[in-house]
Amino acid sequence: MKTRLFFALWACLLTVFLIVGLLPSPPVHPAALADTPTPTPTPSPAPTDTRPPFVPFPTHFPLSASLTPIPQEATYTSLAPETPDVVASSTLLPIPTATLIFFATVTATPYGGTATPPVPLAYALDGKPTACYKGPSPAYIQMDVFKITQIVGRDASGKWWFLMINKGRGVYVPCWVSVDRVATGGNLAGLSVAEPGLPQITQVKVTFPGQPAAGVPYVQTIACDAGLTNTTTLHFIGQIFTDGPLEDVGYLWTTDAPAQFQPGRAPVKAWDAPAEIAVNVSVPSQAGTYTLSLRTTFPMEVLGELRFTLKCK
Repeated sequence: MKTRLFFALWACLLTVFLIVGLLPSPPVHPAALADTPTPTPTPSPAPTDTRPPFVPFPTHFPLSASLTPIPQEATYTSLAPETPDVVASSTLLPIPTATLIFFATVTATPYGGTATPPVPLAYALDGKPTACYKGPSPAYIQMDVFKITQIVGRDASGKWWFLMINKGRGVYVPCWVSVDRVATGGNLAGLSVAEPGLPQITQVKVTFPGQPAAGVPYVQTIACDAGLTNTTTLHFIGQIFTDGPLEDVGYLWTTDAPAQFQPGRAPVKAWDAPAEIAVNVSVPSQAGTYTLSLRTTFPMEVLGELRFTLKCK
């Protein structure tokens, strides 16, 4: 009886072990795998590194940094009001012109702050326009006025500067100024001697004492001679005007009256002091109209004439 009971108990235990072995294994949770230690291989000794330790650059500004917001659209501020149809120029010449010339005073230092200009210049002493003449003398006619202009020569005596005044658009006026009327700047040593141009005869006039206004015909009342044997002598004056002094001017009187004249010569002292030549003309003592002419023959020909009428008393 006991033997049967032992074998039955042993058969039950064996059956239990077989059933447990045939049951499927439960899945292993990932967290359980993470807790399983992984064997760490023994690292090989690293070479000695002498560089400084690497410090990573921050990928964002600290919270305490102050950032300037960037506008969505750029804003532009104009430095000057817009002016249409104005062309800016990068070149400013201190050469005086009729269009936008800046004149410097004697105490000024033009040309970029240097007291020595690149060309010889003449400055008006008082800062007011100074007159200059056609030649090296006030006896020449005045050509222009200036405050500052270029010197291009001198006279043989060294007492007058020869100037070129820029009037703009490529126009220059040559004229002369006395050295005691201006201050100078620049290198004057290289200036050459210039000769003034020959004065020109500008006008020839024929007048008489008591001549009426210009354009009014001259009428002289005389005692006429019925026998046509007498003559009447009339007095006239000729004037020769020039733009400078001329030592020798040739001239000749002519008329359609029965009179003859010899050539003559006369000097002109200054532009405002014409040569005056007196002449007497003999005409028949009868009514008539005559012409008297004065013509210069040297250094150039210029004609002046007068028509006069004689009436009987």
